[in-house]
Amino acid sequence: MMMKSSSMCLLRLITLVALVAPRRLFTLALFVTPDMTPDIVVRKQLDALQQNDMYSVFKHASPYNKATTGPLERFSAMVRTPPYDTLLNHDRAEIMLIMKAPNDQQWIGRIRIWSRKSKNQKLPVDFLWQLSQVPDEGPFQDCWMVDGVFPAP
Repeated sequence: MMMKSSSMCLLRLITLVALVAPRRLFTLALFVTPDMTPDIVVRKQLDALQQNDMYSVFKHASPYNKATTGPLERFSAMVRTPPYDTLLNHDRAEIMLIMKAPNDQQWIGRIRIWSRKSKNQKLPVDFLWQLSQVPDEGPFQDCWMVDGVFPAP
C-alpha cells in the first residue's frame, strides 16, 4: 500500500513538472531574442513597467545590469523608489529620440513618460534607456538588453 501511494505521488509530480516546465521555459525564451531590435526591447520593458510586472522588467535587463542591481527583490525595491516609481503604472510612454553608437552595438533612447506620479502631473518626465548587444557567448549572445535607465537631464 505504501509503495503504491509513493508511486502515485511521484507520478503526479512528474506529470506536473512535464506540464509546467516546458511552458515556463518557453515563456523565458520569449523575453529577448537576437532578432529583437532595441526599440522593441524598450517597448516590452515599458509595457511590463506599465503593468507593474517586475519579473518581466528584470528579464530585459542585461547580465551586467542584473549583476549590479539584482537579485529581483533588490531590483524591484529600487524601481519602486523615486524617480523610477514614475515608470510604474504610467499612463503613456513615447520614444522621443534614438542614438546609436558608431559600432552599432550600443543604443540610447530618450523616453517620455506621462504618469500621475510625476511631480507636476501635467508635465511628462523623460528617462534615458541605455542598451547594448550582449557580446559574450551564452543564452543572450547578440541580444539587445537594457544596461540602465536614468532620469534625463
